[in-house]
Formats: sequence, structure tokens, C-alpha cells
Amino acid sequence: MQVRTGSRPSSGSGRETQGPAPSIYRNRSIPTQQIMMELNYGIQVTPAIRLTPNLQYIVNPDQTRFPYYPKNIPDAFVVGAKLSVDLFTLAGLAKGPGSR
Repeated sequence: MQVRTGSRPSSGSGRETQGPAPSIYRNRSIPTQQIMMELNYGIQVTPAIRLTPNLQYIVNPDQTRFPYYPKNIPDAFVVGAKLSVDLFTLAGLAKGPGSR
């Protein structure tokens, strides 16, 4: 068995190709499927303002940007929130949800 490192000889096109990855990276399995679960809920604070808290859990986060990272990226738990403000309702030019 022969292991090559470095670059292979050029085929004359002027482009060099990389040799195989170092052995530390070859034996690691990279997850191929990312699973994302999300939970959110909208709270209407006023007719013009809505708050939406958000929880996400990501299993096997996508690692295609760093395929030779020596360790798998751990699962992630993400907490976030979105605040929506309707300027027309706030200015009194329109009626927001729940307004009569």
C-alpha cells in the first residue's frame, strides 16, 4: 500500500491537483444529513407589535464548509426571537390584527 502526500504531477493543463487527505482525516466519518427542528410562537403584544420567540435544535450540523475539520461539529441548540413592528398601524394609518 502506497500513501502519497503533496500534489500529483501536472497533466499539462497548468492546474495542480491535491493528493489524498492526511490519514487523520480519512478515517473520520462525516455526517451527510442535517436534521433541524424548530419551535416558535407568535405573541401579539399590541396591534402594531408582535414578538416571536424561537427555539431550534440542529442534529449533525452541516460541515461541508469545513470537511477536514478534525472533529465532528456537536449538535446545536439555538434560542432566538423576532420583533415585528407594523409602522402603519403604529402611526394610526391602518388597523392591526385584533383591532375592531
